[in-house]
Amino acid sequence: MREWRAAEPDWHATRRKIDREFPYSRYGGGCPIVPNNAIITLALLYAGNSFRRALLISTSAGFDTDCNVSAVGCFMAIKNGLDSINAEADFRGPVEDRLFLSTVDGGRAITDALTETYRIVNIGRSLHGEEPLAPKKGARFHFSLPGSVQGFRIEPGHEHRALLTNRNKRLEIRLQPAETDTPVRMSTATFTRPEDIASMKGPKLEPNSSAGWVYNLLASPTLYPGQIVTAHVLAPHDNTDAVECKLFIRCYGENDTLFKVDGPQIPLAPGAGHTFTWKIPDIKDAPVAETGLELTAHNSNTQALMLDYLSWSNTPEVTFTHPPYSATMWMHAWVNAVDLWRTSRRGCFWIFKDFGRGMIIQGTREWRNYAVSSTVTTDCAKSFGVAAYVQGMFRYYALLLCDDRKLRLIKMLERETVLAETDSDWDIHHANELSLSISNGNLRGSINGSEIIAAVDTVHPLDSGGIALVVEEGHLLTDAVTVMPEANR
Repeated sequence: MREWRAAEPDWHATRRKIDREFPYSRYGGGCPIVPNNAIITLALLYAGNSFRRALLISTSAGFDTDCNVSAVGCFMAIKNGLDSINAEADFRGPVEDRLFLSTVDGGRAITDALTETYRIVNIGRSLHGEEPLAPKKGARFHFSLPGSVQGFRIEPGHEHRALLTNRNKRLEIRLQPAETDTPVRMSTATFTRPEDIASMKGPKLEPNSSAGWVYNLLASPTLYPGQIVTAHVLAPHDNTDAVECKLFIRCYGENDTLFKVDGPQIPLAPGAGHTFTWKIPDIKDAPVAETGLELTAHNSNTQALMLDYLSWSNTPEVTFTHPPYSATMWMHAWVNAVDLWRTSRRGCFWIFKDFGRGMIIQGTREWRNYAVSSTVTTDCAKSFGVAAYVQGMFRYYALLLCDDRKLRLIKMLERETVLAETDSDWDIHHANELSLSISNGNLRGSINGSEIIAAVDTVHPLDSGGIALVVEEGHLLTDAVTVMPEANR
């Protein structure tokens, strides 16, 4: 490729040579490495230091375009620095730093470039025995790198009413001079937004398919009832009057339409600052789709607000069940790793797994020191129950009723380990309330209100994670799953 570049100034001619020398037909698989690596190399060799031209070439050259362009973009930005991305066009603005990580660990799915940058950097620091970086005391949204907005945007349809910029590691929302007495909102996603769902639908994959998903985003919300939101805001000194500011969330309600829940509100005088604290209220199993700030000015001169950080903490206090109206997003909030999930009059969680073990999972890696409980039943299953500290299909603790009349407390960390077990004369047709609680490494299992099994995990213990319903070779039925912090029990 280097020799071709030296001899040929036109990348189109070199692209044709790639077709002759490295055709798809020569290699196996749907997206063979060799010809696609040639396209990546083509863009890097012919683009010089131009990020824009590198993307133009790798996109126009075809083959496995999405993967090739993303690799080229990474290489060019690493080579020439962050500022080179927007040197010739605004590539960062429309993306708003947003990232989707579609994995079984659904609590990590809705994320952003800044969060993942610090995650990668801290992996490297850990390997070198260094302390992790945690700007602004580990706040989730801290805006500490140039130009970062961490998914925040002005409410769609109202972009003309305000400007959103990163100024000195803070997110500034500045109203246009004429915008008075009408709220302007900026928000960031905490779950899949409606337009994200629409953008991932395409042609039906199978003749009998009704969903038509091209790439299915597996995601859980990142914010839940009972968690404590904190946000520090400041009003610039050049404001001419007080600005009304309040927190809010938007949730999926009836027919999957979004509704707004308002948090605390204050007037912020020029030069003043304030730290909000808000416990998310019970919202009846309506997944939280986004959170943000609402700003209202009462003066026609330009007004602004600075968001220094926004974060949340605590394990939620929540019961997951069917909401009291018609909706589907409450189901999409679970990562579905079973063969079939139905709702019925007997319970909204009726899950089936033909072979092996299946789960439906919800929650995030930040959850710790809590109990998960559910009243479960089955007509046929090798094992079934509840799981806690779930970090995917092969990292969790579970309390299981088993077909050999045992109650087992297990740990899955790539392979299964039985931490404790006891005899249990449970009735296959009788509902049993299972509760698994974890606090500072101590695991306790209860059935029908009686604690009968316990363990302490000292070998590579899991320290946090979401919850799950678990079924192995059969079905499980329940109508609700409750998560409660240990401190509140």
